[in-house]
Amino acid sequence: MSNRLIIFRCFFVTMPSCSLSEALEIRYVEDIDANPIEPCEIFLVGSFPGRSSPSGRLVLPRTLTLNCCNIDRAGVLRKIDELCHDVEELDLAQNSLNDLNEIDNILQHMPNLSFLNLSYNDMKNAITEKLTERENLRSLVLNCTYIPWSIVCNFLDAMPNLQELHLSLNDYSYVDLPSNKQYKNLKQLYICGNSLSSWNDVILIGKTFPNLESLIMANTQIPSIPEPSTWENLFQRLQTINFNYMLLSDWKDIDRLNHFKKLEDIRLQGIPILDSLSELERRQHLIAYLPSVIRLNGSAILQKEREDAERAFIRYFLSEQERPKRFYELEEIHGKLDPLVDVDLSPKKTAQVFVHFCEEQSTLTVNLQQSVQELKATLSDKFGLRPAKMRLFYIDQDMKDVCGPDELRYNNRKLYSYQIRDGDEFLVDSK
Repeated sequence: MSNRLIIFRCFFVTMPSCSLSEALEIRYVEDIDANPIEPCEIFLVGSFPGRSSPSGRLVLPRTLTLNCCNIDRAGVLRKIDELCHDVEELDLAQNSLNDLNEIDNILQHMPNLSFLNLSYNDMKNAITEKLTERENLRSLVLNCTYIPWSIVCNFLDAMPNLQELHLSLNDYSYVDLPSNKQYKNLKQLYICGNSLSSWNDVILIGKTFPNLESLIMANTQIPSIPEPSTWENLFQRLQTINFNYMLLSDWKDIDRLNHFKKLEDIRLQGIPILDSLSELERRQHLIAYLPSVIRLNGSAILQKEREDAERAFIRYFLSEQERPKRFYELEEIHGKLDPLVDVDLSPKKTAQVFVHFCEEQSTLTVNLQQSVQELKATLSDKFGLRPAKMRLFYIDQDMKDVCGPDELRYNNRKLYSYQIRDGDEFLVDSK
């Protein structure tokens, strides 16, 4: 269930509360009763609506989505067991579930469930309860539930094979996981949009989830990364990091990211240290500082880009009094480089040209940023010939003996695209 993008959008309508079994009856059973079908062979793919099996038993899809139904309890357990025995993914986002006993009742009667989404169920007042162990659960989404850490631990204890956990937008100001317990099967943690402000929270995450491979931790208040000696041995398998909009303001913080030994994919957008750089310089500096990373902000880093970025990094600091340690490391690789010659490669803005109309010849300074249509308007004022009745030809002084005049047929084309230079000519003719 990795790389699942979870988005919630629904219209809030005041609805009476109901149980899961009632919501299932309304969503699926009443549809079948109203539209009975003849016995036939049915193949269910994805989350198609429920259908009757040849025996007359209702068969629900393996993926159930029941958002915004105001579900607050399990309901008739026999009905859940009958309808949901084969369900593998259950999305109950934006309901009213906050009682762990009711959630446990639901889980007990879905033995094949591997994915559960409880986002936007307000669970801040949930009471700690021991949950029945569910070995099949692999992915749990608890975004914007305000769920206490003690309840998070209840879920972790009951789901020993959990691999993916979402805890974003829960208004956490700190991580409160037990320091003496580890959950070794968790590989992906999403904990974005919380007011975490200390790297100690990252350290505790590393201690609790020692086999973490992906840490998505954007939009936090963490201001810096301390010396790696206190944490580098905690993340032996971490490959992917998202630290977007973390408050990192020193390049030493970026350099310390290299102590995530397996790191190869990172997102670092919106951090203060990048504010003074252009978009290209931001990417080049990050590539230069992170030699083991092969993917930055969602884009692969090819070998040619890395070499160019590292050379650009060296040249960036050639005129600086203070140079980072990374400058000298890259100079050992690429040698001492000369500054690039500052050559203006931008197109010329104007040109002095000759204009011929009938027997008349004149000299004109043309703005090469304007279009053919705009030049025709200028010539119309000069020669009294409406643009709609005008044909305009361009004569390249070096090519006129080879190919002659070139009619400018495309009114929106910019003049600089014709490589016009001083001394070239225009021929004006009437249609």
